[in-house]
Amino acid sequence: MSTKCSLAYGDDFHLYEEVFDDYHVYLSLEKAEFEASNNEVMVRIPLAIWEHIRQFTNARFDLIDFDDEALLKLTEKEVDERIEDYKINPSSLAGLLTFGKADTPKRSTN
Repeated sequence: MSTKCSLAYGDDFHLYEEVFDDYHVYLSLEKAEFEASNNEVMVRIPLAIWEHIRQFTNARFDLIDFDDEALLKLTEKEVDERIEDYKINPSSLAGLLTFGKADTPKRSTN
């Protein structure tokens, strides 16, 4: 069973995520020029492919300037919204991998 989640693809490239890897995005290029050494791989990405894939990212750059308190408030807000959505549609799996089951009680680790 494949764990690839396609973000973009074309005749000679495939940009994808691995379902259980939250820290990387993978790019497979066919017929690509490259140089490789023990510590480096350089791949020439055609501009047409770059223009297509650069709009896809899983990185949350909007969170860069948040301090810990702001991130905690944002997470609590998103969890509360998800719980409310779950009350309306209990069969929804949205957010399961990020937050866990929506009917699990909130816990404090203080």
